[in-house]
Amino acid sequence: LAIDRQNIQLTYIKTYITLASVIIGAVLSAAIFFKVAQNGALSHPQTRTEIICLLFVGISLLTALAVFVCGVDLLRGREKRPLPFAKIKLSYVWVKENKHHFPSEEQLEVELLESLLQPVVDGIEDLLIIVARVGKRLRIMSLVLIISTFSGLIGFGIRIFSN
Repeated sequence: LAIDRQNIQLTYIKTYITLASVIIGAVLSAAIFFKVAQNGALSHPQTRTEIICLLFVGISLLTALAVFVCGVDLLRGREKRPLPFAKIKLSYVWVKENKHHFPSEEQLEVELLESLLQPVVDGIEDLLIIVARVGKRLRIMSLVLIISTFSGLIGFGIRIFSN
């Protein structure tokens, strides 16, 4: 279950990176188009409307870039956690080598099962903590993408309707 959540989160991260790239490309293309269409060349903003438009476009670009960087950071991962399978092998060997210490075969089986399952349970619990942490960052990235989209739309809306 935790691994499925992690795979779903990785899909969301890739989607957010793609959306951020599209927003950055669209905003830059539209900004260049509007400046070239207006003056025939790129120039400094001349009016208060152009400055406000540029401010919203800048917010859009910066927030989309922040989502892109955060997404790449989440994809590469930070925490190197060992897989629990090495512990499973060691515990299995230990129980088998020390089976003469157990009074019954039943108790040996219980100890063996517990020693085999505990590392897996620990690994799943660790992964759930990581998934919760990444989930919080995904919610923030989602909100920032919405801000980026709407600030770009507002900036270009002001530009279009000011003429």
